[in-house]
Amino acid sequence: MSRRDHYQDITDRMLAALEGAEDEGWQKPWVSRGVGVAPRNAFTGRPYRGVNQLLLLLDPRNAADPRWATYRAAQKAGYQVRRGEKSTPVYLMKQVKVEETDDDGRKVEKVVPLLRTFNVFHASQFDLEPPPQPEPVEGGWEPLEAAERAMKDLGADIRYGGDRAFYVPREDRIQLPLREDFPTAAGFYGTAFHELGHWTKGEGRVPRRDGVGGGGFGSDSYAREEIRVEFASAFVLGALGLAGDPQLSCNHTAYIRDWMQVLKEDRYEARRAATDAQAIADYLLPAAGEGDDDSGDPL
Repeated sequence: MSRRDHYQDITDRMLAALEGAEDEGWQKPWVSRGVGVAPRNAFTGRPYRGVNQLLLLLDPRNAADPRWATYRAAQKAGYQVRRGEKSTPVYLMKQVKVEETDDDGRKVEKVVPLLRTFNVFHASQFDLEPPPQPEPVEGGWEPLEAAERAMKDLGADIRYGGDRAFYVPREDRIQLPLREDFPTAAGFYGTAFHELGHWTKGEGRVPRRDGVGGGGFGSDSYAREEIRVEFASAFVLGALGLAGDPQLSCNHTAYIRDWMQVLKEDRYEARRAATDAQAIADYLLPAAGEGDDDSGDPL
């Protein structure tokens, strides 16, 4: 029996979500509708991170309730997963020491990454009480204190006006439309943190891997950078408890196709992109760094 390729599993799940988004009119598949909170451990409250956060955001159940747990954790807390319910895989990265023989025939010790899978269940599958729903805000959207504080603390040069959002590397500045031009808080903050994600590439704030960023529109390096900042924006919105705007920050249909092509050509790219996006999100919103990533037990 051949071993499962977990990297390919992650890639396939991402591609399926992107293909679905392409069919539905270029909507972000990982954006929650409703509560919009980052997926988290049902019993400790710690958010999942990296690729696990991204994959659980893809699940439509997360929109109504962001709580997840392993069968063992639910059982330990006194809950029973209902018969016939199917689990959702998440991933755990461990560093494992192995012994190899070098070219001179000597035994050498080497540390290699090992990706393992765990299975989690959604809160609705073991009958947790539903979470309280936030009160709707009447008459438009209100600034979110945590997001405003994060943007201020970053100290980025953000200017407002016009009908486009972009980052200018040579001037190290961000241009955004006026706040009142955004119909929702999620739309504004999602766009702002997307551009701030690009901003982290400047001045050595969050270094990028080779082959990420710097290419022209439609190039692989351009697509890799866009994947990372879009994921990072989703992570920040999740940490802020915002439901995301379902429309892509840039409505070019080529975006999704470029992302899909990059993921198809490299089965490791989905996890690398999610890991890098988490680093960007942690820089933009330090509070987002407190959680369970894919290097620890995802209970």
